[in-house]
Amino acid sequence: LLDTCMKRCGRSFHAEVGKFRFLNEMIKLVSPKYLGTKTPVAVREKVLDLLQTWTHDYPRETKIKEAYEMLKTQGVVENSPAANQKTATKTQSPKVKNALFEDEETAKLLQELLQSKDPFELQLANKLIKSMVKDDERRIQQKSQRNSELESVHNNVKLLSEMLDSYNPAEPNAEDVELMKELHATCKRLKPTLL
Repeated sequence: LLDTCMKRCGRSFHAEVGKFRFLNEMIKLVSPKYLGTKTPVAVREKVLDLLQTWTHDYPRETKIKEAYEMLKTQGVVENSPAANQKTATKTQSPKVKNALFEDEETAKLLQELLQSKDPFELQLANKLIKSMVKDDERRIQQKSQRNSELESVHNNVKLLSEMLDSYNPAEPNAEDVELMKELHATCKRLKPTLL
């Protein structure tokens, strides 16, 4: 969406994106000094791709180039022909629809706000974008937590299964029996959250 806005909204939008205040938020997403280690790889790659593309497409916005060059000097950006080719290929391929912008009404409202010259409406657009990003981050966090729970259940079930396979009732081991009870209780506790 941001890239589409850069292409369609004109110089005033370019100038807003080209401000350090906005660029610093993008840098925080990719720099290991801030959130770079916590940001999903796809998001980091997209941010770097956008910065590289904008560096070439909007040479008047010198701060974009400065931010990109700074990331290069910090080693955040790969400075290889393969990375440049990857970015060039991505910018030419059709855009994949992001779940963040699937709500047509919100996307339409955002487009109208971004096309406005009124600073108040541009601020509303900014707040709407931030809200949409927070919602998307929440969805990603929930998905990550669910995957973690699934992995935990899978590991518990696998261990319990292995222990039951090797269990010999003629020679019971109190510690093994207690561990199997704990694993069973954990699996039973997590069952409602997974169904």
